[in-house]
Amino acid sequence: MGDPQPRRVEVRIIVEFARIAGMIVLALVQVTLMPVIGGIPVPLVLLGLLCWLLVRIEMQGTLARTALALRLALYGGVALDFLTAMALGSHALALMLAILLAALGCGRLRVEMLVLAIPALAGAVLVYEVVLALIYHSTTTALEWQPYAAKVLVPAIALAVLVGMPLYLMLRWRLRS
Repeated sequence: MGDPQPRRVEVRIIVEFARIAGMIVLALVQVTLMPVIGGIPVPLVLLGLLCWLLVRIEMQGTLARTALALRLALYGGVALDFLTAMALGSHALALMLAILLAALGCGRLRVEMLVLAIPALAGAVLVYEVVLALIYHSTTTALEWQPYAAKVLVPAIALAVLVGMPLYLMLRWRLRS
């Protein structure tokens, strides 16, 4: 059910500031500490949010945490925008769209989430990278899409699945216990 007594406003504000700080730290780790493997950066913010959301959907059976995941994606995206050279709002838009589409795709299906984790990770990274590429294409310089798909999209999806599956399994094990 829920807590019979609603949280105080101060507690809500502190929790929200803690979430913002956590997403800033995760974005800092992604930008500064995560290795760039083969020229492709690991989208740690996206993978962390998506794995957490998939485990929550599996445990609760609903899309109850999607609004929180979208809010966290907004915080993480704005933090990434400030830490990189992209236009303000571009990472936030890409993260929110990828999280929303993955949540809608996985939330409606009633199968074991372990079966859907790989397609959800691959699809979310594909949406994330394509949205960022479209923003870069429209604001900075034109991209050659065929080489971009071969040299960036395919390795990014493979890398995200390789990094995301252990993260998903670890979160699944930790949140279930």
